[in-house]
Amino acid sequence: MKKLVSLIVLTLMVVPSMGLAAKYQSSFIENMPLLTVSADDKNVMQWIHDDMNSGNYNKLLMPQPYVILSEKNKYKGIQPDQVKLFADRISAIFITRLEELAEIVDQPGPGVLVVNMALTNVIMKKKRGLLGYTPMGALVHGATRNNKIEELEKLAKKVQLRNANLEVEFVDGGTGEVMGVLVLQIEGKEKGREEESWPALRAELTTLADRFYNSYAAQLNAAAEKRAAAKAAM
Repeated sequence: MKKLVSLIVLTLMVVPSMGLAAKYQSSFIENMPLLTVSADDKNVMQWIHDDMNSGNYNKLLMPQPYVILSEKNKYKGIQPDQVKLFADRISAIFITRLEELAEIVDQPGPGVLVVNMALTNVIMKKKRGLLGYTPMGALVHGATRNNKIEELEKLAKKVQLRNANLEVEFVDGGTGEVMGVLVLQIEGKEKGREEESWPALRAELTTLADRFYNSYAAQLNAAAEKRAAAKAAM
């Protein structure tokens, strides 16, 4: 059993530390179940299927994340190449954080937990002009590291993650059944990032990846003790 899969399942199974149930309107997950708000962190909500069993999974499949704009976003014209670049960077950051602890696979199947995720409620500002435009094909055909860095810097000037959410749907790779949902709400400065740079945006995404992994990490021992006590009482 890989540590990460166990951690994900244990994270979702920490029922005693959860507070009130809450309805959450998702722009990504269909048929969203009633979530439970963490008693320790009001910015974390989750749901776990009654049949979720950590022993059923030892691999992770992480499809490319979705990027979904906020309904309040005034700028509606997002270039597809920019969205793809952003999603690619999110994927790379999460996989880098997780691949040392679990086997990452590229096909669903028995024993695979599919981790579908979306960064939702994202604000992208309109930044055009001589210094803000993206030349046709620059992202697709850019052959040099400098080109990619330049495009990431332009992207960072447009993206604001304050009030965004990370929505995660855990799906059984064999049956296709949804086994759990985790929503992490991002707390940002009222005016967004003070530094509009790729390193600053990357740091925000890295923190989000850490939160995903470490969500309720401090409570895992308590959850394990509770299950052990219940088993001993049988």
